[in-house]
Amino acid sequence: MLRHAILGCCLLAHAAFAQAAPEDRSNAPPDLLDPPALVRALRAGGLVLYMRHGRTDLDTRDTDRSDLSRCERQRQLSDEGRRESRAVGESLRALGIPIGRVRSSPYCRALDTARLAFGRVEIEPALTHNIDADAATARARAAALARLLSTPPEAGVNDVLAGHTGNLMDAADLWPAPEGVTIVFRPRGDGRFEFVARIPAERWAQLPRAVAR
Repeated sequence: MLRHAILGCCLLAHAAFAQAAPEDRSNAPPDLLDPPALVRALRAGGLVLYMRHGRTDLDTRDTDRSDLSRCERQRQLSDEGRRESRAVGESLRALGIPIGRVRSSPYCRALDTARLAFGRVEIEPALTHNIDADAATARARAAALARLLSTPPEAGVNDVLAGHTGNLMDAADLWPAPEGVTIVFRPRGDGRFEFVARIPAERWAQLPRAVAR
């Protein structure tokens, strides 16, 4: 695994560990509890947002991963996941947070999350779910994701990567939980990046109110 995330050096203060959800791992990153500082950093641009796909319908399953254009053969977003994804985009726009490139895993649940939030998306094969990848492929995808996390966006904007749990675990030793969470990184170039914040989907809607106080 690649461990480029500098967990002991959060860029913004007042971090505290989130209460564990059922799927949380011991290395789930801390929340950031200073909304104004977080919003200032996001408005300035220069960050990379890793967005795990939104909440999914557990009555659906990945039954055939050979053709990822066939959404009906994959686990899909639930109605709540769709609502939360739209709400994340609405909050970003309300806060005036500039978004540059939006790239996603080719899985439909990740693509739908990005489209609902941002209205546009590019497929990035390197973000493909590692669930059935062999060891060499998983290592290659982890290295590619580390490069994406370490590459600064164009000036004044933040880039978005929509993906899955295992990929970020392999690339950054962080477990993005729950579904719909956004993990914010500051790229440092040359495969290096720093953890900034963990933002659960429901927290985005709280940020405009917190900043307005």
